[in-house]
Amino acid sequence: MKKTKTRKMWVFLLALVLGLGTVLSCENWMVEKLLGQKNEEEKKAPVSTDDGPVAVEGISLESNILKVTVGMSIDLRVKVYPAHADQGVEWESSDPTVLTVNGGTIIPVRNGNAIITVKTRDGHTAICFVTIGYPPLVEVDTFVQMNRGTIVTNMAWGGTSGSNGAAKSSITVEPFQISKTEVRYELWYEVKQWGEAHGYTFPNQGQAGTDNDTRGKLPTEASKNHPVAYINWRDVVVWCNAYSEFKKKDPVYRKTNGDVIRDGTVQGTGQNVEDQIDEPKMAGKNGYRLPTEIEWEYAARGGVPSTEEPWTYRWPGGNTISDLAWYKDNAIEVTHPVGLKDPNSAGLRDMGGNVWEWCWDIFSGTNKSSPRVVRGGGWYDGPTYSSVYSRLSNTIDRLHANIGFRPVCAAD
Repeated sequence: MKKTKTRKMWVFLLALVLGLGTVLSCENWMVEKLLGQKNEEEKKAPVSTDDGPVAVEGISLESNILKVTVGMSIDLRVKVYPAHADQGVEWESSDPTVLTVNGGTIIPVRNGNAIITVKTRDGHTAICFVTIGYPPLVEVDTFVQMNRGTIVTNMAWGGTSGSNGAAKSSITVEPFQISKTEVRYELWYEVKQWGEAHGYTFPNQGQAGTDNDTRGKLPTEASKNHPVAYINWRDVVVWCNAYSEFKKKDPVYRKTNGDVIRDGTVQGTGQNVEDQIDEPKMAGKNGYRLPTEIEWEYAARGGVPSTEEPWTYRWPGGNTISDLAWYKDNAIEVTHPVGLKDPNSAGLRDMGGNVWEWCWDIFSGTNKSSPRVVRGGGWYDGPTYSSVYSRLSNTIDRLHANIGFRPVCAAD
């Protein structure tokens, strides 16, 4: 019995010692863990001296020369050393109209050159020279066939009328072809030059979008693909006739005696282009002309829809305007080359934004010299104006860097 008690006592003492060892072992492990965490935190924390934080010794960018294209964005990484110095920096673009920079993300706006500067709080700087270009254009100066269909006019977003309050009505649109893009300055200039050598007169020479310095001048690589602007309704009528002859088509706009209208000069009351046009003479011609307002909206919505969805879009091609149009919030107060934004379901680009587009129709009334319809919105305007239903008017002689056009012609 005594031996049994003695054995139990030794077992108890042994268990106590082992348990205490386990506790001590656990405590040591926890201490080591906490010390390790503290050491890691000390490693991460900025090393300080009696005089304050460690000074920045230098700053560098991963690249000092970049070539980018409009439509893309790039994250430019910066390194401040030593690593435990103050890492705060500020970014700046030398020309925000060419590119912007936000926290190292470079967003090209238009072609040109700019310098990105990044600066630490204590004044160390690094720079990157950036050249911005445009991507290749897609199928410019080509036309899309729009098949016969019915459109409900002035179908406003969430409403029942357009900006002039006209009631909705259904109209059947006959087949026609429409330019995939707004007319480029290069094409305008080429046809104008040809026309002037073949008896045409253009009182207004046109310019590349918002660039006043290009007015009437030979197109350059920088200007040639911008939409032509600073042309009035009469200029466009005459140009369409010249383009028709240039392309071996039958000019549409003719006088009562059948003569082709070739002069856009103001002749006086009752003698101007709009007065000379004999509308019945327009029938059956396969040449180029301005779209009617109904044709424009039909094309902007995508023509005959394969599904109902494209016809519910607020803007031509979708409900995300930044993907589809150059307008006030993204154009930076300038035009851009045609064809850079996403197309609508018919393959047409820039039906919203960039520049307003002249249409054939009188906005209201019957006087031939009354203001004409413009559609599509432009670089200077808010998003609503780029919608498929927005419509405004301009006087027939209006010249502005925010107005261009796209022609149509007879279907094949």
